[in-house]
Amino acid sequence: MNTSPVSRAAWFAALLSLSAAQRAHAQALPVDTAAVVVLRLEDGSILRGRVTSQTADSVIFLSDAVGRVAVARSAVTAITAAENDAQSALATVPTLGGDNAPSVRWSRRLEVGYQYMSEVARDEVGAVIGGSVGVSLERSSPKSSVTVGLQVNYQRQNPNPAASDDQMVNITANRLLSANYRLVLQTVAERNRPQEIDARFTQHVGVGRVLVRSKRVRLFVAPGAAFAYANATEEAELASNGAVTVSGVGGGFYESLSLKISPTIQLSQNLLWTEISGRRQHASSITLSGQLSAHLGVNVVYNRRYDSGLVDPIRPTFNKVMIGLQLQR
Repeated sequence: MNTSPVSRAAWFAALLSLSAAQRAHAQALPVDTAAVVVLRLEDGSILRGRVTSQTADSVIFLSDAVGRVAVARSAVTAITAAENDAQSALATVPTLGGDNAPSVRWSRRLEVGYQYMSEVARDEVGAVIGGSVGVSLERSSPKSSVTVGLQVNYQRQNPNPAASDDQMVNITANRLLSANYRLVLQTVAERNRPQEIDARFTQHVGVGRVLVRSKRVRLFVAPGAAFAYANATEEAELASNGAVTVSGVGGGFYESLSLKISPTIQLSQNLLWTEISGRRQHASSITLSGQLSAHLGVNVVYNRRYDSGLVDPIRPTFNKVMIGLQLQR
């Protein structure tokens, strides 16, 4: 078949455009060995893991479920960042997970950190030193997820030789009720010596939904009912004329906001608020998380605990800034 010079030039231009488009498509999905992503296939399958390399024809994917596989690019419909992958085991209020896993998945975190906090020893001034250890275990499935976390902190304020500590167990569970709504349970049990609380228990049950969902921002809110119990140490009860202990049922509110700054850096803010018989309790956290590698991360966490039932000489507000190194699998 004879073709004119104009036709040959048009075919040559079309081939160049196709080649450029293929190269652009390959570059549109950058390799990031630290970021966890979701690989969606044309048959509806979903894989969660990391892209280790890719060409114009295939994507080399490393998944905990199937190991290292080569997937034809023609079979890939999308590669998206995993929602809320970065979390801290040292946050007072954890971030609610994003989309549920396509199959049952377990994840574990161990985090060791250094902390600086507000006044620990009453009426003392000086540098505050402390250490923290946090562990969490999470199980996600297509319909629900449960996270159980344990946090242990130790601190001392110079020049006071006395030391104090606090411990916390936090359980966060959610279950899909429909495409837009989730049932959420937040359970917090703690002992806080800096606030002279011998035992404090908070249970929140609410129904919430995602109000904002985009590639970078996700906002979830869940109002509901709450139960709280708090009992101060004997010294605090004597110092405050027994005005510290409380138990009852009231209202509550859970909120989780996350902002993905880059594929490996995320900022999250979380709040658990309850009011029982006029006594307000706020537990909140702001966390900046960064992934150094697939299994190693660093977190900067600001934790705040407020209890309006604590009266002088006990401080109602307790603040901590923590820097932690996290190992996750």
